[in-house]
Amino acid sequence: MTNHDTTILVDAATAICKKIADTGGHAYFCGGSIRDQIVGHEVKDIDIATDLHSGQVKEIFPDSTLVGECIGSVIVCKDVSEVEVTTYR
Repeated sequence: MTNHDTTILVDAATAICKKIADTGGHAYFCGGSIRDQIVGHEVKDIDIATDLHSGQVKEIFPDSTLVGECIGSVIVCKDVSEVEVTTYR
C-alpha cells in the first residue's frame, strides 16, 4: 500500500467515524492500525470500535455488510476502502 493509499484509507475511516458521531454515537480507531502507526509500520487496514450495535451501523451505512452479527461487526465501504466497524466488547 502506498502513502497515497494509506491517506485514502485514513480519510475514509475518519469520515465513517464522523458520520457515526453525527448520529450521536462514538467511534474510535482501534487495533493493529494504532500499533502500526506508533511503531512506524505501514497501515494496511483500519478497524473502528463504536458504542452502536451492528443494526444501528447498518442503518447509517445501508450498503454495509454484516460479517459478524454475534460480535457486532460490519464492513463499511467508503470510496475504495473497506473498514470494519465493531460494537465495543
